[in-house]
Amino acid sequence: MNRILIFLMLCTCTTMAFSQQEQKEFKLIIEIDEQLPISGIMGAQLMVTGKNDSVKTLLAGYDPGTLRVNDKNAAALIDNAKQIILSFYYIDPANDSEAYSNYKIQFKKQWLTSKFCVLRVYNLDKKKYKKSYDPLSPSQNYNFSIDFPDYQMMPITKR
Repeated sequence: MNRILIFLMLCTCTTMAFSQQEQKEFKLIIEIDEQLPISGIMGAQLMVTGKNDSVKTLLAGYDPGTLRVNDKNAAALIDNAKQIILSFYYIDPANDSEAYSNYKIQFKKQWLTSKFCVLRVYNLDKKKYKKSYDPLSPSQNYNFSIDFPDYQMMPITKR
């Protein structure tokens, strides 16, 4: 009986160890419209374009301060990337409707290897930001800035 119990426990532990995927974590704080969203960010993913122009989508999870990618090859893919785009959906809890915003931010490899970075997104549907910033493109009605321990990248402002 004891041998059967030990065998079952050993099988369970082995199964659990193989079922857990390797995670790559990046220290990232996302701020939207000067608010730190505790919840509301979902569907996060990194779209990585390789040197041969193949695109690999890495599903990610976001908790304030950490972006987790569940892929054992994430580090290698990012190291060899030609382009990286962070994409996520945001539902504003202050907005009563169930409308959401989809943000796509082009990242540089060095940004993900930094000690940490703070991504500030400015939704230009709001008057406060519409007066100050230009959109990234006609289809992307938002802008962003990024802070690092060593420097800051400011958004494009109106003249």
